[in-house]
Amino acid sequence: MSVSSTARNKMVTYATTNCSKNQPSSGNSSLAPYYDFSHISGAYDCTNFISHCLLAGGAVENHNGWYYDGDKGRSASWTGVVQFYNFIVSNTGKGPKGKGNGLKYACPPSEVNWQKGDIIQIKYTDVFRHSTIITGTYAPNAYSTIPKITSRTADNNYKKNVALTSAYPIGQGVKEYRLINITSLT
Repeated sequence: MSVSSTARNKMVTYATTNCSKNQPSSGNSSLAPYYDFSHISGAYDCTNFISHCLLAGGAVENHNGWYYDGDKGRSASWTGVVQFYNFIVSNTGKGPKGKGNGLKYACPPSEVNWQKGDIIQIKYTDVFRHSTIITGTYAPNAYSTIPKITSRTADNNYKKNVALTSAYPIGQGVKEYRLINITSLT
Protein backbone atom coordinates (compact mmCIF):
# COMPACT_ATOMS: atom_id res chain seq x y z
CA MET A 1 0.00 0.00 0.00
CA SER A 2 1.06 3.55 -0.50
CA VAL A 3 -0.17 7.04 0.24
CA SER A 4 -1.00 9.15 -2.80
CA SER A 5 0.67 12.48 -3.45
CA THR A 6 -2.81 14.05 -3.24
CA ALA A 7 -3.30 12.71 0.30
CA ARG A 8 0.20 13.84 1.29
CA ASN A 9 -0.47 17.32 -0.11
CA LYS A 10 -3.71 17.50 1.91
CA MET A 11 -1.78 16.61 5.09
CA VAL A 12 0.83 19.27 4.35
CA THR A 13 -1.78 21.92 3.52
CA TYR A 14 -3.68 21.15 6.72
CA ALA A 15 -0.49 21.37 8.80
CA THR A 16 0.78 24.65 7.37
CA THR A 17 -2.69 26.24 7.45
CA ASN A 18 -3.58 25.23 11.02
CA CYS A 19 -0.34 25.13 13.03
CA SER A 20 -0.48 28.84 13.92
CA LYS A 21 -4.20 28.97 14.71
CA ASN A 22 -5.30 29.24 18.33
CA GLN A 23 -8.37 27.22 17.31
CA PRO A 24 -7.28 24.78 14.57
CA SER A 25 -9.95 23.21 12.43
CA SER A 26 -10.49 19.48 12.48
CA GLY A 27 -8.65 17.35 9.96
CA ASN A 28 -12.06 15.76 9.32
CA SER A 29 -14.87 17.12 11.49
CA SER A 30 -17.20 14.25 10.60
CA LEU A 31 -14.76 11.89 12.35
CA ALA A 32 -13.15 13.92 15.12
CA PRO A 33 -13.56 17.47 16.40
CA TYR A 34 -10.37 19.37 17.25
CA TYR A 35 -9.73 19.63 20.98
CA ASP A 36 -6.58 21.54 21.99
CA PHE A 37 -4.83 19.36 24.57
CA SER A 38 -2.44 22.18 25.51
CA HIS A 39 -5.35 23.69 27.45
CA ILE A 40 -4.96 20.86 29.97
CA SER A 41 -2.36 21.64 32.64
CA GLY A 42 0.94 19.95 31.80
CA ALA A 43 -0.28 18.64 28.43
CA TYR A 44 0.87 19.39 24.89
CA ASP A 45 -0.90 19.30 21.56
CA CYS A 46 1.76 17.98 19.15
CA THR A 47 0.60 14.42 18.52
CA ASN A 48 -3.08 15.42 18.48
CA PHE A 49 -2.14 17.91 15.76
CA ILE A 50 -0.35 15.15 13.80
CA SER A 51 -3.40 12.89 14.16
CA HIS A 52 -5.52 15.64 12.58
CA CYS A 53 -2.96 15.98 9.77
CA LEU A 54 -3.46 12.29 9.00
CA LEU A 55 -7.25 12.76 9.07
CA ALA A 56 -6.90 15.61 6.58
CA GLY A 57 -5.10 13.23 4.24
CA GLY A 58 -7.94 10.72 4.47
CA ALA A 59 -6.94 8.50 7.41
CA VAL A 60 -9.73 6.49 8.96
CA GLU A 61 -10.04 5.91 12.68
CA ASN A 62 -9.41 2.53 14.23
CA HIS A 63 -11.58 2.15 17.34
CA ASN A 64 -9.26 -0.58 18.59
CA GLY A 65 -6.22 1.67 18.67
CA TRP A 66 -6.34 5.19 17.15
CA TYR A 67 -9.43 7.35 17.55
CA TYR A 68 -10.90 10.48 19.10
CA ASP A 69 -14.58 10.68 20.04
CA GLY A 70 -14.21 13.47 22.60
CA ASP A 71 -11.93 14.48 25.45
CA LYS A 72 -13.07 11.48 27.50
CA GLY A 73 -13.25 9.01 24.59
CA ARG A 74 -9.93 8.66 22.84
CA SER A 75 -7.05 6.26 22.45
CA ALA A 76 -3.71 7.02 24.06
CA SER A 77 -2.19 6.81 20.57
CA TRP A 78 -4.20 9.86 19.45
CA THR A 79 -2.20 12.19 21.70
CA GLY A 80 0.74 10.24 23.14
CA VAL A 81 4.05 10.37 21.26
CA VAL A 82 5.23 6.86 22.15
CA GLN A 83 1.74 5.36 21.92
CA PHE A 84 1.23 6.95 18.47
CA TYR A 85 4.49 5.41 17.23
CA ASN A 86 3.67 1.99 18.68
CA PHE A 87 0.22 1.97 17.08
CA ILE A 88 1.24 3.24 13.64
CA VAL A 89 4.17 0.83 13.16
CA SER A 90 2.28 -2.23 14.42
CA ASN A 91 -1.19 -1.57 13.00
CA THR A 92 -2.43 -4.35 10.73
CA GLY A 93 -6.08 -3.32 10.83
CA LYS A 94 -7.93 -0.27 9.64
CA GLY A 95 -6.41 3.19 10.03
CA PRO A 96 -2.98 4.69 9.44
CA LYS A 97 0.05 2.47 9.11
CA GLY A 98 3.74 3.26 8.93
CA LYS A 99 7.24 1.95 9.15
CA GLY A 100 9.71 3.16 11.76
CA ASN A 101 13.14 4.17 10.48
CA GLY A 102 16.20 6.11 11.44
CA LEU A 103 16.09 9.44 9.64
CA LYS A 104 18.56 10.02 6.80
CA TYR A 105 19.06 13.75 6.45
CA ALA A 106 21.76 16.17 5.39
CA CYS A 107 22.62 13.77 2.57
CA PRO A 108 22.27 13.80 -1.22
CA PRO A 109 18.67 13.74 -2.48
CA SER A 110 19.11 10.18 -3.78
CA GLU A 111 19.71 8.91 -0.23
CA VAL A 112 16.87 10.51 1.74
CA ASN A 113 14.33 8.04 3.12
CA TRP A 114 11.41 10.41 3.70
CA GLN A 115 8.81 12.45 1.86
CA LYS A 116 6.21 15.10 2.62
CA GLY A 117 3.56 13.78 4.97
CA ASP A 118 5.91 11.46 6.86
CA ILE A 119 6.28 11.99 10.61
CA ILE A 120 9.43 12.83 12.57
CA GLN A 121 9.51 12.33 16.32
CA ILE A 122 12.10 13.97 18.54
CA LYS A 123 13.84 12.41 21.51
CA TYR A 124 14.81 14.58 24.46
CA THR A 125 17.05 13.07 27.14
CA ASP A 126 15.68 9.53 27.49
CA VAL A 127 12.36 9.42 25.62
CA PHE A 128 10.66 10.59 22.45
CA ARG A 129 8.45 13.55 23.42
CA HIS A 130 7.52 15.48 20.29
CA SER A 131 5.84 14.75 16.94
CA THR A 132 6.22 16.79 13.74
CA ILE A 133 5.20 16.35 10.10
CA ILE A 134 7.43 16.82 7.06
CA THR A 135 6.03 19.68 4.98
CA GLY A 136 8.90 20.57 2.68
CA THR A 137 12.52 20.17 1.67
CA TYR A 138 15.54 22.36 2.36
CA ALA A 139 18.52 21.82 0.06
CA PRO A 140 21.31 24.22 1.05
CA ASN A 141 23.49 22.75 -1.72
CA ALA A 142 23.51 19.94 -4.28
CA TYR A 143 24.87 17.46 -1.72
CA SER A 144 22.51 18.01 1.18
CA THR A 145 18.76 17.63 1.69
CA ILE A 146 17.05 18.31 5.01
CA PRO A 147 13.34 17.92 5.77
CA LYS A 148 11.30 20.99 6.63
CA ILE A 149 8.83 20.29 9.41
CA THR A 150 5.67 21.78 10.82
CA SER A 151 4.42 21.22 14.36
CA ARG A 152 2.06 22.65 16.95
CA THR A 153 2.63 22.41 20.68
CA ALA A 154 0.17 25.02 21.99
CA ASP A 155 -1.37 28.38 21.15
CA ASN A 156 1.40 30.61 19.75
CA ASN A 157 3.93 27.75 20.06
CA TYR A 158 4.48 26.19 16.65
CA LYS A 159 7.00 25.66 13.87
CA LYS A 160 5.88 26.23 10.28
CA ASN A 161 7.80 24.68 7.39
CA VAL A 162 11.26 25.18 8.93
CA ALA A 163 14.38 23.06 8.53
CA LEU A 164 14.38 20.27 11.11
CA THR A 165 18.00 20.86 12.06
CA SER A 166 17.35 24.57 12.69
CA ALA A 167 14.13 24.04 14.66
CA TYR A 168 15.38 21.09 16.72
CA PRO A 169 19.18 20.86 16.48
CA ILE A 170 20.83 17.73 17.84
CA GLY A 171 22.79 18.52 20.99
CA GLN A 172 20.66 21.30 22.44
CA GLY A 173 18.43 19.02 24.49
CA VAL A 174 17.60 16.97 21.40
CA LYS A 175 19.18 13.52 21.39
CA GLU A 176 17.73 11.78 18.33
CA TYR A 177 15.20 11.88 15.48
CA ARG A 178 12.89 9.01 14.59
CA LEU A 179 11.12 8.74 11.23
CA ILE A 180 7.71 7.20 10.60
CA ASN A 181 7.21 6.57 6.88
CA ILE A 182 3.43 6.66 6.44
CA THR A 183 2.53 3.70 4.22
CA SER A 184 -1.28 3.71 4.39
CA LEU A 185 -4.11 5.84 5.76
CA THR A 186 -6.94 3.28 5.54
